[in-house]
Amino acid sequence: MVRGELPLAQQQCRKPRAQGTALADSIQKMLHSVAVEATDLGCIAVAVGPGAFTGLRVGIAAARGLADGLGIPTLAYPSTLGWACAVAGRTAPVAVTLDARRGELYTALYDASSVGRPRLLRDICLESPESWANGLSQSAPGGALLVGDGAILYRSLLRAALSEPFRFAQPVPAGPDLTWLALDSARRLLDAGLQSEPLEPLYLRDHDGSQSSAVSAGAIAVDSR
Repeated sequence: MVRGELPLAQQQCRKPRAQGTALADSIQKMLHSVAVEATDLGCIAVAVGPGAFTGLRVGIAAARGLADGLGIPTLAYPSTLGWACAVAGRTAPVAVTLDARRGELYTALYDASSVGRPRLLRDICLESPESWANGLSQSAPGGALLVGDGAILYRSLLRAALSEPFRFAQPVPAGPDLTWLALDSARRLLDAGLQSEPLEPLYLRDHDGSQSSAVSAGAIAVDSR
């Protein structure tokens, strides 16, 4: 959560059950921690995936309900972008590697070396760890920085498949940088022509009920006017 260019708060939680209640409580506690009321909000930014069906559905439904009730716009961002922002400023490309379960990964490659929004170098995909390693060797022959829970889970496999220029983020980020998403949405909020973006979940495969423990992520921008 930010006000203008000032970050106010960020909270991340992993709740495999009762996600709707947990998310609503987390939002309320975060607002209360910095003495902000829901009516002070000017925009809501949401990481819309890729991710598991239930986590995305809960997060997007909560954001839609809050935005509709307050009459404020929503902005949509890919979840992989937040992870790239968590290690922005590195000279090497950032290889976002997220656990998609069932032996697969959600992947994306970004150039996050300059100030501003990281540039997508390789489309967001659902693929096997072997396919991702092969794709990285071709898309980033000079190496890349791997980040995400999938990079940790398949570290041994990826390390064996990739050459020395490929490294793993240290320290390991706890999660995507939601503050960056909120700051970007706050800047866009100052644009008089800002249009609310539909919050459509980015699913890369059919619904699988066994994945209901995914994390819902969002970012809130406080109106600075």
